[in-house]
Amino acid sequence: MFIEGSLLADYLLIGIIILIFASFVAGFLDAVAGGAGLILVPAFFIAGKMAFIIGIPLVLASISGNYLGSHLTLKSGDKIIKPLIFTAIAILFISLGVKYIW
Repeated sequence: MFIEGSLLADYLLIGIIILIFASFVAGFLDAVAGGAGLILVPAFFIAGKMAFIIGIPLVLASISGNYLGSHLTLKSGDKIIKPLIFTAIAILFISLGVKYIW
């Protein structure tokens, strides 16, 4: 589909790597704060919007993020989790401010 070594193939690979990392982080935060994964996955599957080639690595990254997040929560408790949640919320507010105010 893509020519090996082409710019488009490189961007696609970088995009997939970023998605895998984002899925790992989302899985970690989902394990800490809860989420709607059990509702969204069947909804996307029923709607026919499931991209399995991209989704399988993202699911594996999410599972490992959930595993790491749950074990980190059990080991360290509030001293690490609260700053992580605060940082994630601060980044969200800053990104929304940049997107909608400036």
